[in-house]
Amino acid sequence: METYLEEARNRLQSTALGRARAKASFLSVQLARAVDPETRKRLSGLYAAQLEEEMLARNREQLGFRVIDVPAVSGRQPALEKGKPVLLAALGGLAATCLYYLEPRPRRRTVRCRPC
Repeated sequence: METYLEEARNRLQSTALGRARAKASFLSVQLARAVDPETRKRLSGLYAAQLEEEMLARNREQLGFRVIDVPAVSGRQPALEKGKPVLLAALGGLAATCLYYLEPRPRRRTVRCRPC
């Protein structure tokens, strides 16, 4: 088991280091070609970040594993699914209100007073 982990670390380190070196060499070529000072400034910042990434790739103890997994469905519900209980409650309240006001009620009898 130990040898598999060691081999996996070696493989990950070599791929990360190779990728970081390729990006750094590309950025150094682009930096040499840049004429505009603003572009040169941005490229130098990217180049510095890439050099940091290369140094981190050389550090074997902090090398982490890349997890390749099927993307999981997020826990968020679509807006329609979230609003369904609210819609049902509103429709139920509207139906109850309509039934209350539209239900025929017995009329009150008015008793006329006799004139005095």
